[in-house]
Amino acid sequence: MQFRAPAHHPLRGALRACAVLSTFLVFLCGFSVFTRLAMLFVSPFGEMRRLRFGQAVMHRFFKAAAWLFGIQITHEGPLPAPGSMVVANHHSYMDIVALGAMVPCFFLSKAEVSRWPLLGPGAAAAGIAFVKRDSPRSRKAALETLLRRVQAGFTVVNFPSGTTCRQGETVRFRTGLFRVIAGTPVCLVPTSLRYEDGAADWVGDATFVGHLVRLAAKPRLRVHVAFHRPLNARDSGGDALRDACEGLVNASISSSTKEG
Repeated sequence: MQFRAPAHHPLRGALRACAVLSTFLVFLCGFSVFTRLAMLFVSPFGEMRRLRFGQAVMHRFFKAAAWLFGIQITHEGPLPAPGSMVVANHHSYMDIVALGAMVPCFFLSKAEVSRWPLLGPGAAAAGIAFVKRDSPRSRKAALETLLRRVQAGFTVVNFPSGTTCRQGETVRFRTGLFRVIAGTPVCLVPTSLRYEDGAADWVGDATFVGHLVRLAAKPRLRVHVAFHRPLNARDSGGDALRDACEGLVNASISSSTKEG
């Protein structure tokens, strides 16, 4: 039996988008203010305590955001253990919400986000790492920061393609991350994300605000997350690790496309 999504009245979608986005704005204000104030009290107890607190706050933030935007998550495979490096295909910022709601983790974000009102300061206070994508030095420093966090027992999520793609498209991972962690005892977890339709894809000329409004108008957004067989980064070189992770993710994407 073929699934057919019910028709949604445009006015109902517009009202829902207004309600969701206004609620999210209030929530985002509270998150930003709370995180920055809380860090004033937590930071004196050391870097590890600050990172643990920041990770816990971000996890709750993503769980609340997933609920607010109606994200329904299913998954296969065991959840990554603490201290894992999750590498995944990338469709949009909703990937971050979905994975962050499932697993307490840190992300690597583009430097521009640090300047976004409310979200940027709150994310920085919570411990999100930022990178200037056009700077090799910044990319290397950011990846080394992620490696240190994994070695300290924190789970980290990275999107090695460096860009977003449409549903069903295979990905090409960049080698930088894999060369940094090659030869270290890091648990790599290749991960595939698949949405029920292309609404989540933030690609082409779509603006952030326009895309966010369209998603907020939807009553639900279904995403399936497949955690594949973990790999030990100690056992292979950077190119081999990239090829192995890329192969597992692309095989899952191709299989899902055929089934669909």
